Amino acid sequence: MGLFSDEAGRFIGGYAMSDEHMLKTAAGLSEIWDGSEITRTRGADNQTFVLHDRRLAMHLMLQPIVAYRIIANPLLMGQGFLPRCLVVHPESRIGSRPYVEANTRKHPAVIAMSERFTDLVQKGMTLKTKEKSQRNVTLDPDAKAYWVELYNEFETRSGKEYESIQAMSCKAADQTARLATVLAYANNSDLKSIPLDAVERAASLMDFYLKESLRLQEISEEDQRIKLAEKLMDWAFKESDPSVVVRDSENENHVEINLRGLLQRGPNRLRTKAKAERILKFLHEHGIARKLPKAKFGESETREAWEIQRCESD
Repeated sequence: MGLFSDEAGRFIGGYAMSDEHMLKTAAGLSEIWDGSEITRTRGADNQTFVLHDRRLAMHLMLQPIVAYRIIANPLLMGQGFLPRCLVVHPESRIGSRPYVEANTRKHPAVIAMSERFTDLVQKGMTLKTKEKSQRNVTLDPDAKAYWVELYNEFETRSGKEYESIQAMSCKAADQTARLATVLAYANNSDLKSIPLDAVERAASLMDFYLKESLRLQEISEEDQRIKLAEKLMDWAFKESDPSVVVRDSENENHVEINLRGLLQRGPNRLRTKAKAERILKFLHEHGIARKLPKAKFGESETREAWEIQRCESD
């Protein structure tokens, strides 16, 4: 089965991925990825269907503004759906795409790929007439040894440079084996085992996807920091309690905030010290906030206070 769309906003914004059904949909797709049985219950007919040994291929194309809603979704990450996906966000080429007179359908590589895929589809349709169309393949001994090295490497790096994408890196070895199988099968649909070169090529692809996942994670975290920083700024310049915020009578673009007051009365998402300090330091890095000398907060004393400057754009 296949779930393909070049306008996946319909899927993301549809019934299956609504707030009420997102967890159920993600869990179901994750089970299919794992190879679990697919159960379908039809209440109207009081019937239950169970499908065995089925596989789903999914390829969704999204605009960035929609994609980041998914990438930054903690439910989809924590449930395990996103780590089972290979996500890529290529840089825009707008402004560097001069018109080229060409018929891509006549390109030798496209023709060869089309012919190969046609052969595979026709062979697959023939296999469906047999009792069992699924079969297991193993790794060649040298391919298995190389894959074991990769597994151990991914495991080690999951606690180091891949720590921020552990959910992804923990499945990297499995993904590599799957990619290797696809690459090998595309070359030889009668294969009995996976050769070393297929695993090596799959490892190169997996390395790319892990680096891409790290890059997208950084973009997502930066976006979240900006949103929280905006919430903090908005709160600071609207808060009227002088025990929490002190305004500069000579400069309305400067305020001082009491960290304790922020933790008690600030935006809900900033009421933990670790998160509040992280956003304050983020503002400091951009020249918007600075930590005040110890015990200074207006005319009173406090353990920790910050001065915040309104952005020029405001």
